[in-house]
Amino acid sequence: MFLIQEKSTKAKNTHAHHKYNHHLSRKGYDGLINDIMQETGKMEEEIDRTLLWKKARELKTGGYKSNVKMIVDKIYELQKLGSFGEVTCGAHDMLTEPWVLRNNVGLYEGWVNL
Repeated sequence: MFLIQEKSTKAKNTHAHHKYNHHLSRKGYDGLINDIMQETGKMEEEIDRTLLWKKARELKTGGYKSNVKMIVDKIYELQKLGSFGEVTCGAHDMLTEPWVLRNNVGLYEGWVNL
């Protein structure tokens, strides 16, 4: 019993540090991909990672939390500029670009690019 409570507490503490929580419940990304494939008729390889990221963090009532909304807006702007040919991401795709810190391109917010 004590071990289960310890694991639960550890998981809660770990989860508390996540900034951009997804709202997929048990179906996960695989279930989301299957839903999008059924809705759009696209193959798995054709589904954009940014669409998956945004859908996973969308609230049940629609919309996003404020911290997620800022990233979604950045992704939208980058996609808009990319469709006009003004922005090319190079080694970064549209999903990783909003987190790139300009003063040190090798570092991401919370991650180290290895």
